This record gives sequence, structure tokens and C-alpha cells, in this order.
Amino acid sequence: EWLGYAGLAYRHGNLLARWDVTYTGENSTTALDIPVFRMPERWLHDAYVGYRFAGRWRVGLDVRNVFDRRVRDVARFPLPDRTVLLSLGWTSKVAS
Repeated sequence: EWLGYAGLAYRHGNLLARWDVTYTGENSTTALDIPVFRMPERWLHDAYVGYRFAGRWRVGLDVRNVFDRRVRDVARFPLPDRTVLLSLGWTSKVAS
């Protein structure tokens, strides 16, 4: 019933760092709002660090669910545990 998001980003030259926090409040999974079936509140933290080389190439490390919280969504399906993604990208235009 409550959902919140906050993000903090830092950029210095070609370096980008970001920390995101998502809050989902306790919520019901049934039409009758039976207390035993309510989902507890949950906080998820994500972090990202990226670097851009020579204006066109970039590399990034994205960590989702940093604290490895074992949570479920409203339909009671488990959300992924900590996930680490490494990315390498290239753009055809040089960013200013």
C-alpha cells in the first residue's frame, strides 16, 4: 500500500556511482485482507558503478539486492537474491 524510492548518484568526470533504495510497505494478497496472508514491508538496495572510456566505451558493475534480502512479491513469488551484472557498452556518438 506504500511504495517509495530514493536514489543518490555521484558523477566525477567519466565515473558514475549510484545507490538506489526501494521500499514496499506491508500489503494484502487477498481480497479480504486476512492478516496471516499480508506481505511484510521490504527494503531493497541496489548499487552501480560505471566508467566511460574515450567517450564511446563504457563498463559497469550493477549489484541488485545488495544485502541479499530473501523477499517475495505480492503474488508470493520469490524475488531474485543478490544479482551482480557486468556490462560493457559502446555508443556510436560521443557524449558531451
